[in-house]
Amino acid sequence: MTRPEQSLYIGIDGGGSKTLCVVGDGTGQVRHVGYGGATNVKSSTRAETEAILLQLLEETLVRCGASMRDVSGLSLCLAGGHRPSDKAAMKQFMTPYFSPATRIVVQSDAAAAWAAGTWGQPGIVLIAGTGSIAYGRLSPESSEERAGGWGYLLGDEGSGFELSRKALQAVMRHYDGRGPATAMTEAVLARLELDQPEALIDWLYGHPAMRRELAALSDIVIHAAMNGDSVGETIIADAVCELSEMVRAVRKRLGDDSLPVIAAGGLFSAPYFYSAFIAALQQRDEGAGECRLLTLPPAAGAYYLALHEAGIASPASGGIIESSLRL
Repeated sequence: MTRPEQSLYIGIDGGGSKTLCVVGDGTGQVRHVGYGGATNVKSSTRAETEAILLQLLEETLVRCGASMRDVSGLSLCLAGGHRPSDKAAMKQFMTPYFSPATRIVVQSDAAAAWAAGTWGQPGIVLIAGTGSIAYGRLSPESSEERAGGWGYLLGDEGSGFELSRKALQAVMRHYDGRGPATAMTEAVLARLELDQPEALIDWLYGHPAMRRELAALSDIVIHAAMNGDSVGETIIADAVCELSEMVRAVRKRLGDDSLPVIAAGGLFSAPYFYSAFIAALQQRDEGAGECRLLTLPPAAGAYYLALHEAGIASPASGGIIESSLRL
């Protein structure tokens, strides 16, 4: 029988800008962390996503002196991959590359962040990065509940994309004479090296990675709000209100108004934005459960889920993963 320290388990967190791969053994000890390109199954072709994942798996396992046939469990957590048809297609693609005994599970990237923040305990992860979503579970076996995460056309309220989109709208409204002046005009034009607001049209609609590049301007909104720009303050206030409403909706579906919230994503790395969110959450749900920042990469949660699928994970194993990742 293979000892736990000899078995290999993999957790992958695939997003719209990069992909992380954590390889560890059956005791929770991480062997290696690999990095690859974007694997959002909705913003890339299936062939592109599959090629990036295979290359990342092969390269990471080589560094561990192993191959895909040596893997006991694989947990793929991919952005845009929450629908049953997406999960089934990815599992079908991956299966031939691994041993028949390999346990393969496919979930959304939100599941990885949830597991990295809760280690399988009841809670909600709130992601506010390029996009946004609130995702909660009571245990790895329980049903998942979510609010948001419907993409930049149907949702993504409170996300970096929405903050930046509203900022550019404010710039153009002032340029038209339909809205108040904002410090974001000068900041945006300087960042993009443009001469006037009209030049935003060519930059925005001609950019091959428009969604990601637009979301990257969200720090301008936060900085403006921090310095008393009223337009920026309104954008931030609306964003944190939307995010707190997502949390409220998931808590209601899970039947527990005191579930802890784990805040993840680039926007929460700004103390001003995080503090504004905490205030909005307390105002909406006074006395509700704790809120804390996610301190580990979601790929660590994907690795935890691979262990859990094999029946060897417990909340305690999360501490082992955390310790080995921080060495």
